[in-house]
Amino acid sequence: MAAMSAFLLGVCAAAALLGLVAVVAGVGLPRPAPGATAKIPPGRVLVALVCGASALVFTAIPVMLVLGAALGWWVPGLVATSRARHLVLARKDAITAWTRQVADVISGTEPVTAVRATVKTAPRLIAAEVRQFNDDLERMTFDDAVHLFAERLGDSDGEMVAAALKVAKASGAAASGVLVELAAMAAANADMWRRVDAARSGLDVRARVITGFFVAGFVLARVVSPALLAPFRSALGQIVLAATAALFAVSYLWLGRMRRTTQPDTILVRTEVSV
Repeated sequence: MAAMSAFLLGVCAAAALLGLVAVVAGVGLPRPAPGATAKIPPGRVLVALVCGASALVFTAIPVMLVLGAALGWWVPGLVATSRARHLVLARKDAITAWTRQVADVISGTEPVTAVRATVKTAPRLIAAEVRQFNDDLERMTFDDAVHLFAERLGDSDGEMVAAALKVAKASGAAASGVLVELAAMAAANADMWRRVDAARSGLDVRARVITGFFVAGFVLARVVSPALLAPFRSALGQIVLAATAALFAVSYLWLGRMRRTTQPDTILVRTEVSV
C-alpha cells in the first residue's frame, strides 16, 4: 500500500510540475497554421511512451515514468528547432544566389524575362518557389505574382528582392545595380544570422552537456550501485526529483526562447489576386 501511494504521488507530482511548466511557457503541441487545428504527432507520442516505460523499468523509480516520457516528447522538438534554424540560413544563402542570377540577366531586359531565365538554374532550396513564380506570371498580374512569391519565400531578404523587382517593373528602370546591392546586403545579413546562430549553438551544447551528465549520473548509479537511487523511490525523494526535473525544463524553455528567431514584419501587402 505504501509503495502504491509513493508511486501515485511521484507520478502525480511530476505530471503536475511539468504540466505547469508547459502551460506557463505555452509549449506542447506544434503551433498550427491560422484556421487549422493542432494535431498530436504519432511519432512523438510513441517516442514519449517508449522513453517513459524504459526509464521506469531501468530505474524502478515511479516518477521516471513521467520524466522519461517528457524527455521523449521534448527532445525531438529541440532537434527540429535546430534543424529549422539551419534551414533558414540555407534558404537565405539560396535567395542571395538567385538574386545574383537575376541581376546578371536583368540588364537591358524586363524583370519577367529575367525571372524566366533563372527557372532552370535557381538554387535547389527555392527552385520550387521560382518555378511557381514563373507559372504565376502566366496567369496573373506581375504585382500579384511578386506578392505570392514573397509570401512563399517567407523571408525578409526575399521580400526585399521582390520589392525591387516590383519597382523595376513599374518604373522601367534598370534594376541590375539595385539587385547586386541587395544580394550583397542579403549575404551580409546571412552572415550575421550565422554568427548569431553559432553563439546560440554554443548555449545548446553546454545545456546538452549538463543534461547529459545528469542522465549519465543516474545511469551510472543504477549500474554501479543501485542502492544510491533508493532515496528517490520514497514519496519525498520523488517530489525532489520531480522538482529538479521541472527546473531543468524551465531552463530548457528559457534557452529555447533565447534562441528563437523571428522574421521581420512583412513589407509587401497584398489585398487580392487578379487571375
